[in-house]
Amino acid sequence: MSTDATVVVPCSVPAQTALIAGDGSVVLWIDGVLLLPAGAVIELAGSNATAVVTQVRLRGAAPGVTPLLVLDVNVTESGG
Repeated sequence: MSTDATVVVPCSVPAQTALIAGDGSVVLWIDGVLLLPAGAVIELAGSNATAVVTQVRLRGAAPGVTPLLVLDVNVTESGG
């Protein structure tokens, strides 16, 4: 017998995604869900920086609450 179980989280639409840096500052808000795995690299347009996803969290997965997908990121500036 498998111990793996599928968890169904009630999630209303619209939802939002927030990229949060290690110091707690908001790097980017997105209207909608940007589902990326830990380790994904995001090139931040308009800057010489990249963000690497370190953790993925879901907040507000309850009836009547707008879900928020939080991508914790490590932001690094590129040289040049």
